[in-house]
Amino acid sequence: MARTFARFLLVGMVNTFLGISVTFALRYGPGLGYWPATLGGWLTGATTSFLLNRKYTFRSDAPIPGALLRFAAVLLICYFIAFEIGAKTALLLSQPLGIHPMQTDDAAVWIGTAVYTIINYWGQKKWVHVQRSTPMCE
Repeated sequence: MARTFARFLLVGMVNTFLGISVTFALRYGPGLGYWPATLGGWLTGATTSFLLNRKYTFRSDAPIPGALLRFAAVLLICYFIAFEIGAKTALLLSQPLGIHPMQTDDAAVWIGTAVYTIINYWGQKKWVHVQRSTPMCE
């Protein structure tokens, strides 16, 4: 399990970097709001996550259509839970501190990303990716 989690974290760093980069590029390039920008970043990270976690982390041989549907369900659930928590937490923390609304949205992105990572691992491990029937070295 420790190696699987380590691989998940490594893949997560890659897809998080790509997702966050796209999120901020959308926020400050075309000036999209919080929800559309995080969605664009999330889609980028999600695609990277599915491909790398399937092959590298969990070494899954589950049929792609079913795994992809379960993966999409887990990510959608994680997205709305995590980024809603991020938005509410950042707002709660920013009001007493008098932080500017643009900075509140940026903080929400980071908080949401941390929450998302934790709940996403468990969803992928327990439901999305099925281990190969023949044992592989971890």
